Amino acid sequence: MNALSQAGIPYFGLGRTKREAIAPLISEHEGLKIALIGATRYANVNSGIGTATEELSLLRKLITALKKENCFVILYFHWGYEYVRIPAPRERRIAKKCIDYGADLIIGAHPHVYQGFEVYRNKYIFYSLGNFIFSQSLYH
Repeated sequence: MNALSQAGIPYFGLGRTKREAIAPLISEHEGLKIALIGATRYANVNSGIGTATEELSLLRKLITALKKENCFVILYFHWGYEYVRIPAPRERRIAKKCIDYGADLIIGAHPHVYQGFEVYRNKYIFYSLGNFIFSQSLYH
């Protein structure tokens, strides 16, 4: 976080506190306000630095507030079971709830493989675009 901040590189989904970790990165491009929220089921801000939780009540409040600010809301989730190509019912439920709350796009990653996508209420949900490392067995 310090290195990114010193280099002037914005980030999201990470922080020293839960509030800081869930804080969206908001940018404006040609009059369009875009809010990026990063969250994971593996949240761990306990140690003084960590990732944001995917707690639905918290996401609902945040998405609702961002929509009142006329933001295009994108959620980026770290979720899914490694090497499983089908999204878990849990991730599908969370994604659809976030769309119901007003999110405009859901993007997931973690399983090291791509997973399916769907259109729900005319909004796209990409359950996993993969990871930076697609074949970990090559590196062990």
